[in-house]
Amino acid sequence: MFWDTVSLRFQKMVILMENVTEYRYERKYLVKVYSVQEVCSLLKLHPAVYLTAYPPRYVNSVYFDTPGFRNYNAHVNGEFKRTKIRIRWYGEHSGLVQNPVLEQKEKTGNAGIKRSYPLLPLMVDNGRADWSSYLEKNQYLNNAAFKDSLFFPVIFIRYFRYYYISSDLQCRLTIDTDVCYRNVSGSAVFKSFTDRCQNVAVVELKYSVANDAVKYEPGTLFGTRTVGYSKYLNGVVKFLSS
Repeated sequence: MFWDTVSLRFQKMVILMENVTEYRYERKYLVKVYSVQEVCSLLKLHPAVYLTAYPPRYVNSVYFDTPGFRNYNAHVNGEFKRTKIRIRWYGEHSGLVQNPVLEQKEKTGNAGIKRSYPLLPLMVDNGRADWSSYLEKNQYLNNAAFKDSLFFPVIFIRYFRYYYISSDLQCRLTIDTDVCYRNVSGSAVFKSFTDRCQNVAVVELKYSVANDAVKYEPGTLFGTRTVGYSKYLNGVVKFLSS
């Protein structure tokens, strides 16, 4: 059992680190040569001693943006301050979601912070929902800043995630596979409504700005370097070019 592979101390630490209250770095690596099983096996050879920290699970996110795609363009143009807004839940992609969470990710340069807010239960079908009614009911969504920006759902992204943490508890590492995209905007800008799956493993390091990343660096294991990668940007580009 995954819960038996590490102590309760590691598990609690990962849960606490999900709510990011200080700026941190996120480094990403695209691994195309190895299978996810091989990637997980190679991690066992790393001197940081990465341990399984949480059972793997599906992650579901609906990303929001303005009609002019302000957040998307800020990232594409490399602006110093950038924002992403999404509603996230785990497990099934459709049905009643009991504990959805609003996540606002803000990045200043290379460092970022994530703020999370609990939301009311949500009935969803592959990222589609009665978003207009749902946004009105939630106090964190039904506020002047959010409504004045006219945020609307753009894209649904789903993937399978493996969770690891270094033995010193200072660095999280995740592996994402089976990344799928679905257009939920209803916008004429997106020319098709399809799933786009990506056959690549996305390895990501997450650590405090106070820590030295060198001892956690996994790229040499896979023969790859860090890349500027965003599932949201990648998904939007795919649909815009369809």
